[in-house]
Amino acid sequence: MEFICLPEGDEIKIKDDIGHYSYFCGELIEEWFGVFVQNNCEKFNANPEKVLSKAWDFLYEYISWKLMTED
Repeated sequence: MEFICLPEGDEIKIKDDIGHYSYFCGELIEEWFGVFVQNNCEKFNANPEKVLSKAWDFLYEYISWKLMTED
């Protein structure tokens, strides 16, 4: 899967499974879209929405940590 951050006002057109997420940090607001490059959820009997959501949670925490530790 991939997460794509779009500049404000840009649109994305993807036919496959997609999740829309927002990252808020102070005045920073970013719009992100999660998409499967290869969706193996059926193969492993996993819910695609839950998989995207858990992956977003991980990325969100990473971005937050990265912003907090930058000099």
